[in-house]
Amino acid sequence: IGSHLGLTGAGFMGVPPHLIQANVPYEHLPCGLVSIWSWAVSRARSAAAVPMGRDWADRAIAHARAHVDMPALAVALASLAEFLVPGSDEAKRVFDELHALDEPGMAPLARCAGPIAESGHLSKLGDAATSIAYLHRGLALVSETGVDDGIWITQSWLLSVKLAAGRTDDVLADGLPLLARLQGTRNETALAICRRAVVAALLAHDDLERARPLAQVGWRQAARLPLLAHAAWPDLLALL
Repeated sequence: IGSHLGLTGAGFMGVPPHLIQANVPYEHLPCGLVSIWSWAVSRARSAAAVPMGRDWADRAIAHARAHVDMPALAVALASLAEFLVPGSDEAKRVFDELHALDEPGMAPLARCAGPIAESGHLSKLGDAATSIAYLHRGLALVSETGVDDGIWITQSWLLSVKLAAGRTDDVLADGLPLLARLQGTRNETALAICRRAVVAALLAHDDLERARPLAQVGWRQAARLPLLAHAAWPDLLALL
């Protein structure tokens, strides 16, 4: 029900990946539910209790096409993009279809998935400016849902893309206020991504005084939650 509401513009729904079972008879489920599951799998592969291939995305796409469910198809295509090689012919076809599907009447949750996925591809291809522009568009669409968790996680992804582009001043300008807002919330993922980006930006500015306490807390969080143990942490600690 939550997934249906999200894809019809009435809400926002995420699925804890560890609740997704491999033997679910997806053909009997609403298209939106299957698509949201495929999106959850693609965004958090190491936490899901299903094989980490493109199977769920392919199922979700076929299911949405069979029922002519365009919002669900948009989310399913975006989840498939996460498994494709950036710049490949298949990736280009997926994004061409996502562009064709995008229209103002579609729910923000369905429309935001494409720009977010395309931003990741552009970042890997070295096009930082366009990647940031696409993620800003995704953030604007997520913000239309009014749900803080979705907004915060997208803002944290934006910090990571800006950090990769070397825009450390922007990371600090946006990241420090976001970090303050995330303190005390239950959005551990957004908090971890934001904190890691801010620590890296502070180190780039040789601001060890502010970086050290944040790194200590961030490393403890990563040790407690293996999903958040990003490969950058050993390098950040070594820089300290």
